[in-house]
Amino acid sequence: MKKIPLFICIVILVISCNDKTASNLEIMKKEFETQLKDKAFANNVEIEIFKLDAISYDTISENFIDTLKLYSINSKIDHFQKLAISSLELAKLKRQQLRLYASLGDKTLTDISREDLQKYIDKFTEYEDSIQFYAKSDSLIREKIKKRVEPKDFFQTKFFIKATSKEKDKRDNILDTINIYFNDQLKIIDLNK
Repeated sequence: MKKIPLFICIVILVISCNDKTASNLEIMKKEFETQLKDKAFANNVEIEIFKLDAISYDTISENFIDTLKLYSINSKIDHFQKLAISSLELAKLKRQQLRLYASLGDKTLTDISREDLQKYIDKFTEYEDSIQFYAKSDSLIREKIKKRVEPKDFFQTKFFIKATSKEKDKRDNILDTINIYFNDQLKIIDLNK
């Protein structure tokens, strides 16, 4: 006889969990759809969403989100390092060109080469500043992870999307699944911030 009330309690608990899951998925779907439309509008892109379904979600920790941010930051550092190396190589070539034109006594070409050299040096400095900025961001995030005692629970939600976007004369069809990350308030987390 005691087994029946226990069974009823378990069934009620399972149903209430399913209702909460369905409710969360619906909230996340609306949030994602709003973000898609807002970004399209901001970038002068027309978007038509034929189907958008929140398939499932998993609970993840705040540290996992910060680890994804670190991955993004390190990709940016690698990108700027490649650009800095390219600028440095081009600056070396311009310096050689500058010396050649100066040795030939051609003032016009020497001045042009000097200006070009300065542009590459300025670009190199700009890329180095970006590398320093992202390296500092990396350090700050690593420190936050280390000091965090109880990370918050966030969500990784898998969506299915079928849509078409149109920008000027370019049209793209999208048919894919994508993971979007949400905080504990069910707001989208921007991994680039």
